[in-house]
Amino acid sequence: MFRCKSSGSAPIYRSTVHSMAPESTDVSAYTRHLLTGAAIDEIRAHSTQMWLRFLSDRLVSGKLVYIDLVFGCPAYVVDAKGHAAFGKIDFFEQRALFLADAYKCIGREVVDANVSEGGGLVIDEDNGRELILRPSDGDLADDDWVWRLSVDAQQGDMADLWDVYCVSRGGTFEVMLHSRS
Repeated sequence: MFRCKSSGSAPIYRSTVHSMAPESTDVSAYTRHLLTGAAIDEIRAHSTQMWLRFLSDRLVSGKLVYIDLVFGCPAYVVDAKGHAAFGKIDFFEQRALFLADAYKCIGREVVDANVSEGGGLVIDEDNGRELILRPSDGDLADDDWVWRLSVDAQQGDMADLWDVYCVSRGGTFEVMLHSRS
C-alpha cells in the first residue's frame, strides 16, 4: 500500500531497536501502547512541519502525559465514510486540508495506532476517522527524521518511555525505537 523509492530493490521495512528495548520490541505494538486512549489536545503548524500534541492519562498512573507527534511528510484524515483528499495537489493545499480535518479530531480518543509498511503511521479515532502519515519520495532526504513520536520529557521521570522515529535510510524508510537514556 505505501511505496517508497529504493535503489533498485523492493522497499524494506525494518523494526530496529537500539540498545535496551522496552518489553515489546514490536514498533507498531509500542506505538499503539503510547497512543491508545490518548486524544489530540493541540495542533501547531510551522511552514512544512506539523505538530500534534496528544494527552494521555493511561501511560503513567495518576499523571496526565503529553505525547508529541511531529512530522513533515504528507498527512491525511480519512473520515468514517472513507473520504479523504488524496491526490496530486500542492503540498501546502494538502496541509491546509489536513489542518481543517485534524481540527475535528481534537478531543477524540485514539482507539488504535499502527506503523505500516514504508514508514507510514495510521491513527484510528473513536469517531471513525483515521489520521494517516505517508512518507513519500520527497522525504528520502538527509533529514534526521520524517516523523517522530515522543513523550514530553519536561514532565518528570519518563526515562522508561521510549520515542518512535521514522527515518530515511538508503532509499527506504526505517521505523525505530529510541531510548532517552
